[in-house]
Amino acid sequence: MKNLKTLVIFIGASFMLLVGILLCVNEQEIIKLNSRLERLGRYTYNKESIVFLGDSITSRCDLDKYFPNYNVYNSGIAGNMTKDILDNMENRVFVYNPTKVFILIGTNDLVYSGLDNDGIKNNIEEIINKIYEKNSNTKIYLESIYPVNNSLNKEIVETRTNDNIKDLNNKIEKICNNNKCTYINMYDNLTDKNGNMKKIYTIDGLHLNKIGYKVVASKLIKYLNE
Repeated sequence: MKNLKTLVIFIGASFMLLVGILLCVNEQEIIKLNSRLERLGRYTYNKESIVFLGDSITSRCDLDKYFPNYNVYNSGIAGNMTKDILDNMENRVFVYNPTKVFILIGTNDLVYSGLDNDGIKNNIEEIINKIYEKNSNTKIYLESIYPVNNSLNKEIVETRTNDNIKDLNNKIEKICNNNKCTYINMYDNLTDKNGNMKKIYTIDGLHLNKIGYKVVASKLIKYLNE
């Protein structure tokens, strides 16, 4: 009789332990499932694949923070020039099969490429043409080069000047006038009354800080919604 009671207690305890384990596993699986559904819902809601292509100004931008409900890919690499992108279009753009591409490139060319503004413009136009050759339905958005402020860090800004940047931006805008891409004049949104990058938007006169990126994101969001 004593052995029977012990057996019953053992079976009962084992059953309760098994139920507890199953409940714990089920709860974990439910959490995982909800997480998967949430991610699936995000990408089902917006099926577009959006690539941001550029240099360090792009690579430093936390796209998921500013555009959490969009399928965005950061294809920015520090130090890049137009030729770097042209030499690696497959891995920088085509691998993502994008429906939209935002391009911000050229500021490093002004210092390191040895090209004049016409040469830089030609490379940017070639980037656009290659994207259209791959998929003519891709929507391309070409941002103006951002202004600089050499009063903050001349070693970082180097030989870049806002006059030269404005000249290049005029040529970039003409690219869009001659193609079906969209020109985004971000330059004017970032300048102070003297035409320099506003100090509150930058960490060194060239790269943006969190406030600067917030301004840029607020201007770009309408194009993501097109």
